[in-house]
Amino acid sequence: MVDFEKLFLQGDSREDVVLQIGDMIFIPEKKEYISIIGQVVNPGNITFKPNLSVEDYINIAGGFSWRAKENDIRVIRANTGEWVDADDVDQLKPGDTIWVPEDPPGPKFWEVFTTSLQVLGQVAAIIAATIAVIVASR
Repeated sequence: MVDFEKLFLQGDSREDVVLQIGDMIFIPEKKEYISIIGQVVNPGNITFKPNLSVEDYINIAGGFSWRAKENDIRVIRANTGEWVDADDVDQLKPGDTIWVPEDPPGPKFWEVFTTSLQVLGQVAAIIAATIAVIVASR
């Protein structure tokens, strides 16, 4: 990797490498947006404005969707990939991602009902077996 700022602006000759056939120079896209993913009404990219907060970007994205877990929002830092609690973020930077997780739904009624019925059936079988042993031993 070459730091072109050090090479051209500071004249650091250690950054001056000789290119060979097959070498490639890749310049990453400059991200002038904040990405919002997860449980918001309109997830996607929003143009970066330095004075906006995490809440402001969520409101621009249409607000929380009905399954959003509003108290567990994270910011993924563009330069490090670090996941930070949104409450700990003083200022967003271009390329950061705001992630709003989904609040998982509760168990479905039919699953709870059938599991409860199985447990009750097993308890009834144990009680019946115990009564049978007591009656047979008399």
